Amino acid sequence: MLYKRIAFIENLGYLVNKNQTEVIKQVEIPNVFSATYEQYQQIQLQAGYDLKKYAGSKATLYTYNIVYKDRTDVYANLLVANDVIIGGDISALSVSDGFIK
Repeated sequence: MLYKRIAFIENLGYLVNKNQTEVIKQVEIPNVFSATYEQYQQIQLQAGYDLKKYAGSKATLYTYNIVYKDRTDVYANLLVANDVIIGGDISALSVSDGFIK
């Protein structure tokens, strides 16, 4: 499944930094979305995903470092439930010029 997740990210046009290990975290999609989670939901809807279908469910968050221009702070996050990608994002963690998409 690791290679399928990496292939998914790379099919979107991003290059996974193979020198970094994936970070795996168990998460729960909340039953009631906070304002921040609602904003994240909007990003998911634009990408064709709907996290509200999974409210109250457990998922696994896989995080990969992305080779992106000259930056080292860009990550791909994939939310997976039952071996199916249910959402995700590409984000940069910089305070001055960070982003999420």
